[in-house]
Amino acid sequence: MKNEVPKYLFSRRYLWSSIVFVTIFSMLFMVIYAPFTGTAWFGFETPKVALNTIVFYAGAIVLLAISKSLLAAVQKRREVILMTEYVIWLAVEMVVIALFYLLYTSLIILPEMPVEVKIGPLLLRTTLCVALILAIPYTFITMYAALQTKKEELAAALTRRHARHEAADHLVNLYDYNGNLKLSVGIDALYYMESQDNYVKVYYESDGKLNNYMLRARTKAVEEMCAQTPMHRCHRSYLVNINKIKLLRNERGNTFIVLDHNSIRPIPISKSYSEQFMEIIEKNKQENNEEN
Repeated sequence: MKNEVPKYLFSRRYLWSSIVFVTIFSMLFMVIYAPFTGTAWFGFETPKVALNTIVFYAGAIVLLAISKSLLAAVQKRREVILMTEYVIWLAVEMVVIALFYLLYTSLIILPEMPVEVKIGPLLLRTTLCVALILAIPYTFITMYAALQTKKEELAAALTRRHARHEAADHLVNLYDYNGNLKLSVGIDALYYMESQDNYVKVYYESDGKLNNYMLRARTKAVEEMCAQTPMHRCHRSYLVNINKIKLLRNERGNTFIVLDHNSIRPIPISKSYSEQFMEIIEKNKQENNEEN
């Protein structure tokens, strides 16, 4: 989906680094902005001013952390977040931070300020200021994400050609973000793959034991590498080898895959992939019957 927000924008690394980036940028912005306004109270000139600044920033960081955690939880539950929804979420985040600044200023700062400040104009300036502070670093983060996406798509395109030939030999070669070969494994040994932030965890059998390998690559790119194999997507976070399926189990309206290895927990089939995945299962079943 073109309007879908890339999943790695919801990884812990990007979420927490965005908070750090926004905090550092806002501090620099405030240092530059303060001399041009008569209502700015933040700074480190005196212990009291410094304490108020630190307390406000601590509160703002907590609000950002809550927002990012909730966003990650929503993405994990819904699987897909559209770009328009993401922008709206960030806009609400800006308003919440602005209201927190206004509330802190009204209750703690205004009673001690030597000049009279009206709430209305202060609210407008605060909202615009916070919007600018957050919009600039978020724009840089999104641009960086777009560049990373193009880089990964190029690497995936370079590896797809290899994957087609390797599938014919029942061998799957897996490449990282930069197109470097990291793991070669027979398709009969592969069980499933699980997306974890910026990595894909590959589960395979070797010497009678279930092993795993952390591959630094996008799930979409890995799915393309496995295009000519029995590995198929059943969930935004999972690809499974349909030849390893022991049974499908339904629990409270949710369908789970049970693979023929006792140590592997049931793998969910999400509603967004359910119809397509079941068609693949049925097609594979028919092909096996024709061969027999």
